[in-house]
Amino acid sequence: MFLVVQHPFADLRAFCPEAEGRVARPAWPLATPCVDFIRSSGSVQARRRGGVPEWEGEENYCDASAALRFPDSLNHLARGTTAFPAHCNYSFRRFYSQGKAARLEVGMRLASDEDDTVARPDHRREALFAWLGLEVSVGPRRHRKSGLKLVEAGPALAGHYLRASTLRTKEDPAQPPLPGWCFQARTPALVIEAPMDDTVSLPRHARALRLPAELGSLHHAWLQLGPRRVSAWFLHSADRQAPQLRALRIHLLRLHSERETLHALLAAVVSNKLDITSDSARSDAVQHYLNETLRATQRPARHGVQQAEMVDIACDAFNELPENSTATLDTLRRQIGDKVRAYLKRSSEHASTVTHITNLGTYMNTTIKLGSVTVGGDFNLVTAKNIENSFNKAASAGTPELADKLKALSVQVAELAKKLPADQAEKASRDLETLTSEATSEEPRKEWFELSGKGLIEAAKTVAEMAAPVATAVKAVLALLAV
Repeated sequence: MFLVVQHPFADLRAFCPEAEGRVARPAWPLATPCVDFIRSSGSVQARRRGGVPEWEGEENYCDASAALRFPDSLNHLARGTTAFPAHCNYSFRRFYSQGKAARLEVGMRLASDEDDTVARPDHRREALFAWLGLEVSVGPRRHRKSGLKLVEAGPALAGHYLRASTLRTKEDPAQPPLPGWCFQARTPALVIEAPMDDTVSLPRHARALRLPAELGSLHHAWLQLGPRRVSAWFLHSADRQAPQLRALRIHLLRLHSERETLHALLAAVVSNKLDITSDSARSDAVQHYLNETLRATQRPARHGVQQAEMVDIACDAFNELPENSTATLDTLRRQIGDKVRAYLKRSSEHASTVTHITNLGTYMNTTIKLGSVTVGGDFNLVTAKNIENSFNKAASAGTPELADKLKALSVQVAELAKKLPADQAEKASRDLETLTSEATSEEPRKEWFELSGKGLIEAAKTVAEMAAPVATAVKAVLALLAV
């Protein structure tokens, strides 16, 4: 089993007027191996297997072993359960940067002295999450932060790399203060790869993606690991050495890093932390980056990889905007402003299901994120998927008013479902999905949406405090459909 933990960073200093004193080298992505280095991290090295022609900057990385420190005698540690105590028999720590989208990746090959062929998939999952909780430290001794879990080390690493890439002066040895959004840690990502015959038990709400059978299978899940929300990819490979699989792994990691940087820049622009109205050169640079990144990340296919389904499944609601903060978009060129508004609208209408994980991969509960609303409960797979699909489908309603009413109904049904027994919650979610499907179709069938609405109202009557809110939400939708 091979695990890659990615801590992505949004390096927005090129757009930040306060960001002075940045070191000139390495000049990412054109770093020079065996010559360039990052202070208190390591030297720039060439990737042993080389990069990939389609992705700029993948051929070189900076060793990060001095930035992120493992415990002593790592290969003697065993983490997991007594049935499957996993050892790390190979590891790497690498820092990559494309100038604005940077990332630190930790790779670990995990294996057990026990008979791997009889280990259950849930044993491997438990070992995996145990290693994600490995205690690490960040930075040189005078700045070192210890007692961090591997999956939670992103913010400390962001502070370390910001200090390491800022010039020191004799007059002022302290680093010049910078706002936190100039170089920030973003949502971590995981890629877990195992052979087809040594599968890892999937999280409860993992979603499958289409993949050629000769490559294996691919699933995605949103996980909550302590304070960190994580985007996790589970890849069961038929042939780990296949060139297509290597390209897929790099694509998953690069795509996540790019989208996290895009989100950070959008949040800085629309909240006016990054002022693009007073400097035309900065405005042009920001708009060029937004245009190019939006175009690249929204393509159905890129570099020979079908990424549309990856983008949809791993999409997360964009909830980083203060109220009434989008006025800055009016200063963008119309074409770019329209792209940004469309992207923000799609993101705000997105629902996702998050599985909360305790130590050793034991599930706690499930959170369904419905746009800006979060509903937590012990939802089973079918219930969560039906509610999530209904919320996402509401965006295709014929009018904005109907879309809003359907989203509001999805939220009320989610609140209802967490208070119902599992079988009743699943039935209510199916009624919601039927009602939403009919409401968003070109010719809604009255008998179908009325029957589904009645089913939801009847289900809500069994939970006193939900009867009125659900009935009101159902009637609001039916009233629009009756027009």
